[in-house]
Amino acid sequence: MTVQLCFTMAVIRKDAIAAHYPGELPAFTAAFGPFREDEDLVGICSMSTGELGEIVERIAATGFDTGQHVAIGDRWAGPFELVPGIVFENAGPVDEMPAWIARREDNT
Repeated sequence: MTVQLCFTMAVIRKDAIAAHYPGELPAFTAAFGPFREDEDLVGICSMSTGELGEIVERIAATGFDTGQHVAIGDRWAGPFELVPGIVFENAGPVDEMPAWIARREDNT
């Protein structure tokens, strides 16, 4: 499955949240939801990179390793920051605006 990017988005694997975020997915959802998700990923949307930076800083303040587990991408421009286990793909037709998605990397 995939998560469709909207504006600028932080994408995180649910298994990383379960293993490394204090309180696991329920606490993460309470702090940062609602968000886009599939069975493997959550995606936190933001209208600006500044606001998304503040969200990522809040996540990091819990001790969660954002450099290892938080990928950043944009609906139009694609990936900005990559992490192991998450890939971005342009799912939009060539003759239209790009429509980037994120998915869990198959070999992780």
